[in-house]
Amino acid sequence: MSLSTPLEYCENYATEGELLAAAYQLAGMGCTSVIWGCTSASFFRGMKFAQLQSQLLSESSGVPASNTAMAFLAALGVLRAVQVDILSPYAGEVTQTLVSFLSDAGISVRGIRNMRRGPRQHVFDIDCEAELAEFVASTPPSDHPILIPCTSISSLERVDIFERISGRPVITANQVTLWHALVLAGLSPNIADAGSLFRSCARTSDRSSV
Repeated sequence: MSLSTPLEYCENYATEGELLAAAYQLAGMGCTSVIWGCTSASFFRGMKFAQLQSQLLSESSGVPASNTAMAFLAALGVLRAVQVDILSPYAGEVTQTLVSFLSDAGISVRGIRNMRRGPRQHVFDIDCEAELAEFVASTPPSDHPILIPCTSISSLERVDIFERISGRPVITANQVTLWHALVLAGLSPNIADAGSLFRSCARTSDRSSV
């Protein structure tokens, strides 16, 4: 099937029947939470769709469930952030759809940088560190988070590097997806060198155990 636009790709990836069947299968394996790990295919139809997608995954699996878009919102809540900058690997129309999604959740977007990407270059090949350094150098100083979407970017082991480059909290798709899955499973996420989000949760867990 020929898919001509990025949003059509999202439509194809977010096929409800396939997602719910996978969630049901995971529940049979004993999973205690389920999360759909794709950013754009969970926000592309807006807030109500993202919420419904999470709800249907939970109903199919019988356990708490979410998706990457809702995980970003949960993470921003923990960080008490109401404003972000976005470093995006997406095409412009997909990035603007993300901006609209965040706006519906009460999150304003101050600055956006669309990463440079060659016509045949995969998202996972982008030099995110260089793109981030240029982005930070071109924007006024701030302490609000930088959001890097797309689960195709391998990022969990790089979040601390991103934060040293930017001097700010950075939240990435794979990071928040894993974090939210652990939270929904009733665990206290504590992964070393995985950024401010995990450190914030670790501090909260330490205080509650005192």
